[in-house]
Amino acid sequence: MRLPRVLSLPRLPFLADLGLALGAVALLALVAGGLLYLLVPELKGWSLGLIGASGVLLLLFLLFSYREVAQFLGTRRGRYGLNTLVVVSTLGLIVGIANFVGYNQSYRQDLTATSLFTLNSRTIRALDDLADPVTAFAFFPLSQTNPLPASGETTMGYYAAGLLREYSLRSKLFSYRVVDPEQDPTTAAKFNVVQYPSVVFSSGARSQLTTDVSEQSFTAALLRAVGQELKTVCYLTGISGRSSTDASDAGYSSASDALVQENYVVREVSLGTTDEKVPEVCWTIVVAQPGRDLTDSEAALLHEYLDDRKGSALFLLEPEMPGSFTSFLAEYGIEAGGGVVLDGVSRVRQDQTRPAAQPDQHNVQHVITAPLSRQSKLTFYPLATRAAPVDPNPEPQRIALTSLVRTSLERSWLETGGEDPKTAEAGPKDIRGPISIATAALVKREPSGSSRIVAVGDSDFASNTFFRLEGNEDLFLNSVNWLTEEEKLITIRVKQGPRFMVPTQRELTWILYSSVAFFPLAVALVGALVWWRRR
Repeated sequence: MRLPRVLSLPRLPFLADLGLALGAVALLALVAGGLLYLLVPELKGWSLGLIGASGVLLLLFLLFSYREVAQFLGTRRGRYGLNTLVVVSTLGLIVGIANFVGYNQSYRQDLTATSLFTLNSRTIRALDDLADPVTAFAFFPLSQTNPLPASGETTMGYYAAGLLREYSLRSKLFSYRVVDPEQDPTTAAKFNVVQYPSVVFSSGARSQLTTDVSEQSFTAALLRAVGQELKTVCYLTGISGRSSTDASDAGYSSASDALVQENYVVREVSLGTTDEKVPEVCWTIVVAQPGRDLTDSEAALLHEYLDDRKGSALFLLEPEMPGSFTSFLAEYGIEAGGGVVLDGVSRVRQDQTRPAAQPDQHNVQHVITAPLSRQSKLTFYPLATRAAPVDPNPEPQRIALTSLVRTSLERSWLETGGEDPKTAEAGPKDIRGPISIATAALVKREPSGSSRIVAVGDSDFASNTFFRLEGNEDLFLNSVNWLTEEEKLITIRVKQGPRFMVPTQRELTWILYSSVAFFPLAVALVGALVWWRRR
């Protein structure tokens, strides 16, 4: 094959040798520039300069060694080498384009069992709702940003940088910087940072500092930096038998911690003593296990909060609740109490006093329980009573009533005869199922607005013992989110820590017979078949 002559240079041997030397230097410069670009982002300018210089040297190599290159390409070995070079270069170009597109249009999937690298719903909403740019300044000494210190544990600074990166990947309006206060004291002084580690979220003229490295604290600081205040959930003490700070099995500290994780502020309120009325900051109130009757003044304060101020309330009841709460809830269309809910089919550990609501027993039409139904979540209620919509609704134009959770249709009832719940059988005076265990009421107010009430016939499901099991946590938090008008936060949360299976009676029966009968029978049948074929 005769190659065209594109340039005539005198046949000087030293030019050919110089061209080969320039080609070798070009290759080294290209490799060095690529490695610097990938491994040392701080030297990006130098790496691009080396890559550009390698291109210039490569052109000089082709110019000075044109005849040698042409002769080499005329051989079979040269043609094979050129073909290999084209294939490798094309493949590298494809990988580079794919990497560029993937970096700028990233799709990430959290494959951990507990979704350790997935932001919670409150954080996602806060980032999605950003209207102005927000910058986070993470102040960590250089020693705290090392991913693998001598102890082998991930440093706080490295963890904070990873968490802030998750924020930035979610919203283009969010950015962050990791600042070493020893090397950049000016930036630290600008935000009055005197304690390390510290993270400052800045948006316009507002800034908010936090020293706690956690998603909950970061999101709370982010919300305050953009001018949003956290909503407050108030537990009523004095009339409630549960405390938000009680860490015992019967306490509600786990529920309160979960509310804080959802970026609520939790406080306790005592009507008629330290608080003359429900404080203005309370977006919703929680009455967990009423322990005594309401006084006239307390009932008046609750009516003032719900009716005049269009507040909201979560009532977590028990079979032996005071009669004043039955009358109070009846005014809002909720029929509460009257006996113990028993279920002989959908129950936990063969105990009919612990009715379990299967996914299809949650109301798929209401925003609180729809995720429980769609994602096949079970909830259960140790020793529950009825919390049902009044039938018929006396004021359908003003009060919208919705049953959220019902017992099974087959063998459930409301035990009203006073028999031992564990051994009782359905009698003629009992109310046959399905029985509503939870109800939501939306009460319209004039001239606008509404009050919201959720009543659940059990308070144990949200206690520390049962809160993290199955869908109990989601039912409690979704109810609070609906009551505080934060419907976008309603979801099924990832369970952190140990995960337990809470089988119903049907599932226990299947486990029993499948392990005791099915597998041994299958082995016996296979053995019989082998014997029959070999006899």
